[in-house]
Amino acid sequence: HLGLAADAGVAILVSPALAGLFGARYHFAREAAFTADQTYWSVYFGIALVR
Repeated sequence: HLGLAADAGVAILVSPALAGLFGARYHFAREAAFTADQTYWSVYFGIALVR
């Protein structure tokens, strides 16, 4: 599924960039964002695989 592969590529590139926007000062926010991001993609790919 090419679309899924493309989405995965974008996710891999964008996620660290988004996390990088938060400095060490915002460590908690970064951790929360990372957790939410991981949860989102887990659900996203889970649904995509089931379809």
